[in-house]
Amino acid sequence: TFLGVNGPTTGAINQQLVFNLVWHNVDSTQRFHHLFDSTFRNNRIIKLFAVTANKDSIKTDSAANAISYKFKAAAAGTYYLKFYKPDNSDKTAIIDTVIIE
Repeated sequence: TFLGVNGPTTGAINQQLVFNLVWHNVDSTQRFHHLFDSTFRNNRIIKLFAVTANKDSIKTDSAANAISYKFKAAAAGTYYLKFYKPDNSDKTAIIDTVIIE
């Protein structure tokens, strides 16, 4: 589950922008696996996938983890980056708006 997103609000065409994502390691046995993103018009949907490190892992306190997400737009416009849970079960997202000039 995403806890927070921090990144730029403006950028230039074809400029790589880096967003810092904080996600919650629910039971402390998970590890980051990958981000999946898809685009629909100016909306970028980003989902985080984690896997259980080992079914015999010893559980510890849950922890927040940081990863980076890179975004590059080929055209000027307003883009909406929507960070969802992988299953999108509660239909909520953290939404960042980026203006590319």
